[in-house]
Amino acid sequence: MYAKVRRPGQKKHFVKVASELELLKDVYGAETLESLKINDEIWGVLMEMAWDERYIYLMEIMDFREKNREKNLENLAENRELISSQNLKLWSAGNMVYARHFHSLVDIYGPEFRQKIDNFHGRNLLKQGENLKHFIVDCRFLRDFSVKTQAFYTNQMQSLHDDNWTSSTPFELNFVNYQADQQLSSIAKKNLLFQYGPPSISNFKRHPFAPQITPRRVESVVPKDRLLYISPRATRFLPDTVPADLTGVVICLSQDASPATSSQTACIADRVQPYQIPFKRVIRSTSFRPERLQLWQLARIFRGYFAGNTIDVSIRMNDNKFNIFIDFFFRIFRIKAPFKRPLYPH
Repeated sequence: MYAKVRRPGQKKHFVKVASELELLKDVYGAETLESLKINDEIWGVLMEMAWDERYIYLMEIMDFREKNREKNLENLAENRELISSQNLKLWSAGNMVYARHFHSLVDIYGPEFRQKIDNFHGRNLLKQGENLKHFIVDCRFLRDFSVKTQAFYTNQMQSLHDDNWTSSTPFELNFVNYQADQQLSSIAKKNLLFQYGPPSISNFKRHPFAPQITPRRVESVVPKDRLLYISPRATRFLPDTVPADLTGVVICLSQDASPATSSQTACIADRVQPYQIPFKRVIRSTSFRPERLQLWQLARIFRGYFAGNTIDVSIRMNDNKFNIFIDFFFRIFRIKAPFKRPLYPH
């Protein structure tokens, strides 16, 4: 603005106005002067006013800006939901909330915390009513595998239980066609803690909502025509959305490289149509290997699928960001704890 002042009289008047603004800054503070946002246009207006008019004008601008600031703060406060309210909504929905007056990470080592988790799981199961979905694991080939593979799959069964137990929309888990010999029974007693409990507890009682392990066939749980059978070798992809009459999914513990223990073989034996999860259609990464996904990760995909998302969206929601914190925590906790005590010994 000073560059536009040319005549000596204008320069003298400019210095006077600038001095008044400097006085305003000294009285009300530099932040107040900055909040006025005086540009060349306002300078021109101030230069044409008498000193008393300038004073009234500046006071009115200050008052107007202050009222606007207070109004914006009020609107922000109204629109911003309190964190405590958000936590209460999460807690009411059945989620674990690590906050004051809710749940504390310190409680994670105590039986009270585990009891709360048990109560939450039972409530989350019952509140679904007729909408409760089934996640069925076919174990027909488990007895034929090596010791290493049996340990690998039984650990997956426990991890599936752990992840499902803390979900706000859990599945009803069933392990069917389970025919255990002495070797498999020995491995299962070490790894399936929800079924046998930790060795440190002699009077272990199985939780009534723990997964069911049965030698019976799939249809003993849910009729075959109401289930989706999954096989990596299937020639059909899953429907984009879940058909209305379907209430569950079947995953076979198999080694699909061998026809004798392939999920496709199991589907042929049961005379059902298998479906393939369209990973390659959704995930473009060359490093992604569908066969590396574990049961608990597949359960998360189908949880979103049965919740109403398309299968592509359900996969994409979990692509490269499977929340492995719970599984990782369980593994670390079980390694550190004596006798592999689980986080939630039921």
